[in-house]
Amino acid sequence: LDLILASGYKSYITGVGGLDYMDLDKFLKNDIKIYQYHFEYAPYRQIWEKRGFVKNLSVIDLLFNNLDIAKDYILSNGSLELIAR
Repeated sequence: LDLILASGYKSYITGVGGLDYMDLDKFLKNDIKIYQYHFEYAPYRQIWEKRGFVKNLSVIDLLFNNLDIAKDYILSNGSLELIAR
């Protein structure tokens, strides 16, 4: 929260698990909008293709296996939901 306040931004994007540990009241008291990013895993090339696609890995897996498509993959496979204003 301190980093958001220091930056002057008024919104924060969290992953699905983030709401489990965030103190939403602190964000709301500071007039910070909270968005949750819902990500849908679409298969991409991994070096162990014989095992099939392994989802829920770190973004590092995507970067090491497909750096050239990583940005487009992330932007086209998720959606934002406004949680709190």
